[in-house]
Amino acid sequence: MVSFTQELPEVSPSLDESFSQRRAPRCYASGALVIDLAAREVHRAGKRVVLTLKEFALLWHFHEHAGVVLTREALVADVWASTPGSRRRVDICVRRLREKLAGLPALETCRGYGYVFRAEVEPDPPRPGRVPARDDVADPLA
Repeated sequence: MVSFTQELPEVSPSLDESFSQRRAPRCYASGALVIDLAAREVHRAGKRVVLTLKEFALLWHFHEHAGVVLTREALVADVWASTPGSRRRVDICVRRLREKLAGLPALETCRGYGYVFRAEVEPDPPRPGRVPARDDVADPLA
């Protein structure tokens, strides 16, 4: 039997460093669109865009499945899982995303089927309004 008062061995510093280096990026970019997952913020051309929770969830779902055609039924099941939804709810949320994100050309309609997010996604771009860390700044003497 294991005692809860028993001390656990310390994690090796090198193991701890390798784990922190493999963490997932918190920020993603696709053209002028930047999604900051940790802050739950979206920026378009450097300006913050205010999204509802469902709009952000839908945009993030499209981002996670970039290049894959998603049916309206699948989007309802994945994004509105806790509440019953209709296909029309997806269309309305997509329309609002397009309005707020100036058209979002990467989000295409597959007529009669659903939507596809066609975008090249770059992990960990510089976040708008963030002062670059020392490591982010290029050495002018190099």
